[in-house]
Amino acid sequence: MQSIRLKNIKLTIKPLNSSLSLLFAIFIVALISPSETYAGDMSLIRLSEFCEKESNDNSCMQNAINYASRNTESFGLIIADKKRAYNISKTIIICNSSDGVFDGAGAAFNWVGPPNIPMFLVINGRHMRFENFNIFSSPKGILHPLQAGMEFTSDLTNKSGCEGQVIPSSKNSIDHVRMEGRELNGLIYGIRFTNRFGDDANNDMSTIFDVTLNNITNAGISIEHTQSHQHRLISVNGYGAPGNNGCFVDAKTGFISVVGGFQGGWGDANFCFDGAYGPFSVVDSNSEGSSRLLEIGKNKDLTGFPMNVSIQGGRFAVNNLNKDGSFININRLGSFLLKGITIDGVSTTGNFPKITVMPGSRKQEKRISSVVVEGLSFYVIGAKVDHLFNLSDAVDVSVRNNVCFDDTLKYVTACPVK
Repeated sequence: MQSIRLKNIKLTIKPLNSSLSLLFAIFIVALISPSETYAGDMSLIRLSEFCEKESNDNSCMQNAINYASRNTESFGLIIADKKRAYNISKTIIICNSSDGVFDGAGAAFNWVGPPNIPMFLVINGRHMRFENFNIFSSPKGILHPLQAGMEFTSDLTNKSGCEGQVIPSSKNSIDHVRMEGRELNGLIYGIRFTNRFGDDANNDMSTIFDVTLNNITNAGISIEHTQSHQHRLISVNGYGAPGNNGCFVDAKTGFISVVGGFQGGWGDANFCFDGAYGPFSVVDSNSEGSSRLLEIGKNKDLTGFPMNVSIQGGRFAVNNLNKDGSFININRLGSFLLKGITIDGVSTTGNFPKITVMPGSRKQEKRISSVVVEGLSFYVIGAKVDHLFNLSDAVDVSVRNNVCFDDTLKYVTACPVK
């Protein structure tokens, strides 16, 4: 007869079959303490173990993160208390950390600090995963306005004074997170990728999945330096706060892909792309209440790199279309593909939605832009069918298989080009 002691439990197993005994013991270990058998050498840290010892949520959370960060080779697994609300008044800093998980377990993080700093600042994070939590802020009431829910940045020369080995910031992910600003100026940015310390390098290749950003003022996702490439947004929803002049994605760099998700109520555009040449790719996004689907070169800077942008599938409703009538507005040279998009809704201005591409004149630029428009369907009530384009002479257009219904939705025709 064989005895096995697990923590404070003693198991007695008869040696009928050594293989069965071993399997049974392994099963009991996993059943009794699954967290202690987490894959790899990742250590498990529960916030409750730190927060029970002190009343300050900020301090206990930062202490837990500092403890997890002591080994840059393996950050660890931090689990918050399920359904608990944490009051955060200072930025939580995660620095020089790699290969870890911060699991909020559904907890709420309420902002009660100053309005000009982020809640979470990740400096030199690599392959970190943040999941399952809610961030709440507000310009009124008990909660306070917040600059950003999360900020990621590089610090290759250690200007921040972080301890530990400097790690190139890359390949971080955010999954199943909600951020809520309540109303205008409650939450200025959802997620930022910044050049805070002047290192325009790395801070790239992120994956943002199943995230919802509500009532944002400036940008849901803001990518603010030129070398921050290859960000992937999958099923990310973003809603601008009433009265905003912002963008769902405001990107000053390229290599960005967006798949699915709902975007609504953005005062500038759903997608504001600028800076490096791309490519930028949007597939199957759905939108209502935004001023434009796409804005490129909103500062009318024609001197930058040519851009490569494709938008395929999805829907854009014109119920809050910009007063100039353009749901696509491009002021840069490049190659642009619009394919299989449905444009529908009730026009509140009487304007038929147009595609505007004005990258200067052909003589001025000595080069051309290419625009391909294929398989678009227009179902717009309250606006007479009109030509699709406002173009400069520096633009070559290919148009194919686009259909326009009249405002009764009974008559369909090929969309007029000029």
